[in-house]
Amino acid sequence: MPRQSFVDDVCQYNYTKERLWERSYLLVKCAELHLEEEYRLYQARLWNSFLGVFLLLHTLITIAHCALLLFACEHPHIVYIDVALYIVSAFIILTVLSVNFCENLAMRHSWITYTSAVVSSFALVSADIFQGTYHYYKHDWALDTFYDTYIIYMIYMFMPIPIMSGALLLGVTVSVVYISYFWVYVAEEYYSDEDYGRFSVDIFHHVCFNLLGMFFRVMNDIVVRSSFLDRHQYIMEKIWLRNARRQEKLVLHSIIPPQIAKPIQDDIQNRLARKVRGLAASRSPGVMEHVMAIQIHPEVSILYADVVNYTKMTTTLNVEKLVRLLHDLYGRFDMAATQFEVQRIKFLGDCYYCVAGLMRPSPDHAKNCVGLGLSMISHIQEVRREHDVDINMRIGVHSGSVIAGVIGEAKLQYDIWGTDVTIANHLESTGSPGFVHVSASTLNELEPSEYTIIPGTDAALEDPVLSKHNISTFLISTEPSPHSTKRTTQRFESLSHMDIPARPDLYRTKDHVINEELRHEFRKMPVSSFNWRMDLRRKQRDAHSTNYSIIILLNNILPAHVVNVYLTSLAKHELYYEEYKIVSVMFATLKNFELSLRSLRLLNEIITEFDRLLHHYKDNYTVEKIKIVGCTYMAACGLDVNFAGRISKDLENRVTYRDSLMEEVEQAQIVRRASSKIAEENTEVLHEEVVFVMTTFALDLMRTLWMLNKVYETVSYDKSVISPDMSIGISSGEVMAGIVGASHPHYDIWGHPVNMASRMDSTGMIGHIQVTKETAILLGEFGIMCNFRGQTYVKGTGNIPTYFVAIDDDYEFIATGDKRTPKRSNRERDVSMSDNESIYNPFWHDDDDEIDDN
Repeated sequence: MPRQSFVDDVCQYNYTKERLWERSYLLVKCAELHLEEEYRLYQARLWNSFLGVFLLLHTLITIAHCALLLFACEHPHIVYIDVALYIVSAFIILTVLSVNFCENLAMRHSWITYTSAVVSSFALVSADIFQGTYHYYKHDWALDTFYDTYIIYMIYMFMPIPIMSGALLLGVTVSVVYISYFWVYVAEEYYSDEDYGRFSVDIFHHVCFNLLGMFFRVMNDIVVRSSFLDRHQYIMEKIWLRNARRQEKLVLHSIIPPQIAKPIQDDIQNRLARKVRGLAASRSPGVMEHVMAIQIHPEVSILYADVVNYTKMTTTLNVEKLVRLLHDLYGRFDMAATQFEVQRIKFLGDCYYCVAGLMRPSPDHAKNCVGLGLSMISHIQEVRREHDVDINMRIGVHSGSVIAGVIGEAKLQYDIWGTDVTIANHLESTGSPGFVHVSASTLNELEPSEYTIIPGTDAALEDPVLSKHNISTFLISTEPSPHSTKRTTQRFESLSHMDIPARPDLYRTKDHVINEELRHEFRKMPVSSFNWRMDLRRKQRDAHSTNYSIIILLNNILPAHVVNVYLTSLAKHELYYEEYKIVSVMFATLKNFELSLRSLRLLNEIITEFDRLLHHYKDNYTVEKIKIVGCTYMAACGLDVNFAGRISKDLENRVTYRDSLMEEVEQAQIVRRASSKIAEENTEVLHEEVVFVMTTFALDLMRTLWMLNKVYETVSYDKSVISPDMSIGISSGEVMAGIVGASHPHYDIWGHPVNMASRMDSTGMIGHIQVTKETAILLGEFGIMCNFRGQTYVKGTGNIPTYFVAIDDDYEFIATGDKRTPKRSNRERDVSMSDNESIYNPFWHDDDDEIDDN
C-alpha cells in the first residue's frame, strides 16, 4: 500500500462560526454592547413565561396524581393525608411563584425570585418526604419518593433563578435531602448493610439529573443570548434601515423636489431589482436610466443673484480660503432661503438662483423672494466684512410661470426653464449692486408701502430681452421704508444675523435615541420565538439595497472620487476642496434653441445622448459632467484626486480614518515628493493629456448632435421651432474644486480656466470648438491642428488670441505632425456612432414623459 503524505493537506472545514455558540464569547459580546441589564430584564420576562407554563403543568400533574391515589388505592381513606399534602403544597407553590408575575416588584427586589424558588421547591419536597415518613411510622410502610426527579427538572427548567450557581446549589440541596431520606427510610428497610448497590444507583441518579439540568441551563442561556444578540442586531439593522431610507429621501429631495422624485426612485429600485435577479446592468452606477419628469408652475417668483467681483475673487484667493468663503456665503443663502420658503435651484459659480411658490403654491411668493433678496444683500455685506473681500450682490426678481424638472441621464440636477426665467436673469444682469431689481409683475404682488422703491436702471431700458417683453423695472433698497411695519424690518435683520450651522448630519443617529429605541424594542420583544435570523437577513438585504441606492444618488450629485470622501468625512461637517495643476474645462451651448415645453423633450434627448458618451470616458482620464445651465453642457477632465496638488487639510490631518482613496492620495503625494524635478515635469506633461481627452469628448458631442439632426430630418415637425446647433469652448490650467452649500452638497470648480472656457463658448461660432492659445499649443503637440481665429474680445480680460480646432467635414480632427502620443486614442467616428439604437425621436412618444401641471 503506497504511503500517503499529509504534509501539504489543508483542513477544508471552517469552524469560525462555531465560536458564535460559545457561552464565553456571548458573555463578552453582551458586555461589549452594554446589553447585560437589558438581557437580565428580558431573561426575567422569559422565566416568567416558563413559570406560567409550569404552574399550569403542575396543577394538572397534581390533579392527576391525587386522582390516581384516590381511585387506584385499595384503602383510599389511608391516602387522604397524601392528597391533602399535595393539594396544600400545590397551593403554596402557585401562591409563592405568582409573586414573580409582578415584574416591577421582582426587578426592584431580586431576592424575591430566589426566595420564591426555594420556598416552592421545599414545599413540594416537604410534602413528598412528609407523606413517606408519615406512612413509615404510621403504617410501617417504607415508601419511595414520587417527586424527586420532577423537582430537579422543575428547578433547572422552570424556577426563576437567573444565576446558574444558584440553581445548581438548590438542585444539589434537594438531591442531598432525597438521598438522605432514601438512606434512612428506604435502604435500611429493604437492603442489607453490605448492599450499597441500590444506594449508589440512587446517588448516581441524582448526580446525572443535576448534570442534565445544568446542561439544559447552559444550552438555554446560549440559545437565549444568541437569539437576544440576533434581536439586537435586527433592531440595529431596523434603525439603520429606517435612517438610511430617510437619508435616501433627504438626498434625493435635495436634488429633486418630492413631487417628481418618484420616477427617479422607481428607476433606481428597478435597476437594483434587476441586479438581484442576476440581470446585467447596462449602465454604470453613476448613470440613470431614461427618465424625464417635468412640471409647469404658473404662479411663482424667480430670483437670480450674482456675486459682483466673483471672477477676481476666484483667481486671487487660495483654494482653502475660497471654499470656506463660498461655503459660508452660500450656506447663509441656503438657510435664508429655507426661512423664506424659497427653493434653491442651483448656483452656477457666481450665480445663485431660486424660486418661491415652487414646492407649495403660495400667495406670498413675490414677497418671499424680495425678502430673501434683501436678506442676501445683508448677508454678503457681513461676509465682506468678516473675510475682508471686495464683493457685492446684484439681484433680479420676476414673477410669472416656469417649467421645472430633470433632464438628462447622469448627474441629475433640478432646473427651471421658460421665458420668465430668462427675464429674471436679465433683471439680475442689468441690476445695480446692493439693490433688488424687480419687474412690474413682481411689484404688483407686493405692498409698496413696505419698501423703499426707486426707478429701474438705464441698462434695463436698453436691454433687448426686457424691451421685447415690455418689462418695466424698479429697484428695491435695503433701507426700510418709513411706512414699513416694524415686524417686517425685524424679520430681515434677524435673518441677516442668524447662525449658519454645518451641513446636516444625515448619517448618524444620537446614541441616546438608539438606546431608548432599543429599550423600547426589548420591552415588547416576544419570548415565544427566537427565530430572528430570517428577518435579520431580510433587513440586511434591504439595508444593503438602500445603501447602494444612496451611493447611486451621490454618484449623480458628486464626481465618483468624491462620493467615498463625502460618505465618511463630509457628512461629519468637514469642508472638502481640491487643487489641480491642470484641468481641461469645456462649455458646449446649443444655439437657436428656444426653451419651451415642446423643445424640452428634444433637449432631454440631446443631453441624454451626451451623458451616454461619458461612459466611454472612464479610463485613464475621466470626463466629469459638472452641470447643465439652460442649454449649456459643462464638463471637465482631470478631476482625479491622484493628480491633485492639494486636498483638504482636515482630511490630510486625520489619523483615525484611512480608506483606499486617502491611501491613494498619500501614495501619490509621497511619489511626487520623492521624485526629482525631471520626474515632476514628466508627470505634469503626462497630465496635459487631459486637454486632448477633453477635446476628443467635445468632438464626440458634435458627432452625436450631427447624428441626432440626421434622425430628426426624417421626422415631420416644424423645423423653425427647433433647429439645434452648437458652439463649444475649451480652456485649461490650474483649477480649484470643492463642495459648498448648506441645504445639499454641491460640487463645483473655480479658476481662470473655468471663466475662460465659458468666454470661449459665448464668443465662439456655431460648429466650432474655440480654445485659448495655451490649449491650442498643447493640442498641437498631440497632433491636432488649431487655426488662428484672431484677437477676440473677452469680458474681464480684453482682446486675446483665440483658435478654432481644425475639423473636417466628416467630423475628424485635421492632424499635424505628432510630437507626443496620447495614451488614449482618438475614437473613430463609426465607434462613436455605435449607440445609434439608443437615439430615437421624442415626438413619437408624446405620452411617455411625465408632464404635470402644478
